[in-house]
Amino acid sequence: MVRGRVWEDEDNGSFNFEARLYDRDSSARLCAYLRVKVRTEDTTWSRTLKKCGPDGYARLYFHDWEEDVPQDVGVQVCYRDTVTRTITSCGGWRHAYRRITP
Repeated sequence: MVRGRVWEDEDNGSFNFEARLYDRDSSARLCAYLRVKVRTEDTTWSRTLKKCGPDGYARLYFHDWEEDVPQDVGVQVCYRDTVTRTITSCGGWRHAYRRITP
């Protein structure tokens, strides 16, 4: 399970993204796995996050200044098999953020 939020800090003009990844119901062999894909006007980059075990959560956080606000941020939640080191059982890609231009 993943929970997150996206917000703008009006005091300094920054774009903020936070995701918390939980691994509550998987077997010892499987870990929660999050893929995040960020597209700006100039580039696309991605990050991943892994969380094994039911205690607590893993956190992914980033922020950019106003001129680097992403066009969109996509997220996908999967499992990572610790034995075979493969990614499996992925859900669909969802938009966590999409910039609306006038």
